[in-house]
Amino acid sequence: MATSRPSFEAVVGLGLGVYVVRALTWISICSLAACGNKVDDASSTDTGTGSSNAPDAPQDETQCDTTVQATEPEDNTPDHYYRDPIRFILSEPDPTAVVVTDVSGTTSRDADDRTIIFTPDEPLEPSTDYEFGLDYCYGDPEIEFSTSSLGTDIDPDVVLEGKVYSLDLTSGEYTLGERMGDLLNVVFTRRLLFSLEQIDGDSVDVLAAVANGSTLSSEQDLCSRTVSVDGLDLRESPYFTAEVLDKSFGSYQGELRFARFAVSGTIASDASTIGGLAFEATMAVNEMSEAIDSLGTTDDICEYAANLGVPCQDCPDDGFEPCISVAAEHIVAVAVDLDLVEVTEAGAAEGCDRR
Repeated sequence: MATSRPSFEAVVGLGLGVYVVRALTWISICSLAACGNKVDDASSTDTGTGSSNAPDAPQDETQCDTTVQATEPEDNTPDHYYRDPIRFILSEPDPTAVVVTDVSGTTSRDADDRTIIFTPDEPLEPSTDYEFGLDYCYGDPEIEFSTSSLGTDIDPDVVLEGKVYSLDLTSGEYTLGERMGDLLNVVFTRRLLFSLEQIDGDSVDVLAAVANGSTLSSEQDLCSRTVSVDGLDLRESPYFTAEVLDKSFGSYQGELRFARFAVSGTIASDASTIGGLAFEATMAVNEMSEAIDSLGTTDDICEYAANLGVPCQDCPDDGFEPCISVAAEHIVAVAVDLDLVEVTEAGAAEGCDRR
């Protein structure tokens, strides 16, 4: 039986009908979704369970030109220190900014209100992926990063007692006195060596010394007096803290006196390094001037420090002497094959070469 073919007019009519239906459908959708409009209509809020990584367009009443200038850590950082806070640095203050995360913690702001700081209630897990966002007036950008292996339990086969580490105090990121780089490089010209001497439960005694020569050397300077630090706190092992008051590193050239020196860090699981080292030091200026001629007089040092925004202050243990405070973080100490020798009197130890 022959099949009749539709007429040309019928085909055209059918095509127009489909086009009209599609156009009307698109218009209806756009009416509901506000197509082409950056302002979200409250009636179009998605109440489903799906989610999107794209930032929401700002509302008229909160629209702004503020941008996220930097984050700490940066997006896709593979080795974030597990005890560091998360920071979002904005181009302008935004009082509405809120950190978005599943991690429990507190949010604070720096002095100029441009840096949003999130501090977890507990340290992050080592070797773990994390995602943090910032909900602020322009949108809700996110960063993803992974923590390093620091924070993993120390291998039970590792023997800590007798381990010696070497570190360069100028290699960190200064959090106080950051503009004093030139001065600090003159003061901290040598590497610091320290040995984990005696471990008693969660307490460790430490012997500290200075290296011989430049910051590239890890050989002990036998002409400089060593310092014993009792009671390094390992209760949160592998993390530790220690604080010493009124301690001096002495050599035949003079002494550097620390009115206060506090340090913290995390021992790697294989004890090959100590990462996340941070220190806060308050140093007596009089001794600095006497030990390092190139620094000038006490007044010269204080004038120089004041010009850099770190004025001298009264030492906490002696209100009549000036002190300078500095602090740094993100320092790494490396285990070295060395036995430290205790030196009780500067310049008197066997092997001291004063040349």
